[in-house]
Amino acid sequence: MTLGIKLAAACIFVWAALAVDSAYSQETDSAAWIAKLRSAAVSEGISGATVDRAFQNFTPLKRVVELDRRQPEFTLTFTQYLNRVVPQRRVQKGRQKLAENKKLLTQIGKKFGVQPRFIVALWGIETDFGRIDGGFSVIQSLATLAIDGRRSKFFR
Repeated sequence: MTLGIKLAAACIFVWAALAVDSAYSQETDSAAWIAKLRSAAVSEGISGATVDRAFQNFTPLKRVVELDRRQPEFTLTFTQYLNRVVPQRRVQKGRQKLAENKKLLTQIGKKFGVQPRFIVALWGIETDFGRIDGGFSVIQSLATLAIDGRRSKFFR
């Protein structure tokens, strides 16, 4: 396993382990939260209609909160995490993706100050290079996690 992938995995493990747990917010909080978000979005130039469409029929996804609480970073030792989440086949595929996308990853890395190998490591860990999408609405998931309170600022 390359040092870059080990470092990326270690960073994720530590970051998640330091997160503070909180109780799941009641759905009644979501309407107030969405109203505040709408106001902030409109003040930043996003149309109210866009926000309204994004949150039409919004309901917090309790399963997303459950999954957030059971992430492998919370439940496995570091060695278990590396063996399960960063197996050798993923490392090999990461090297391949790094080579295949070198030009684009270099541009992204320069623009955002992130080394391409870390981008690829996170891409592999979080989505298995696009194979896994989670199966949940991105907007509903992010809003649910923001309303939840554990890492509200991050997800908002």
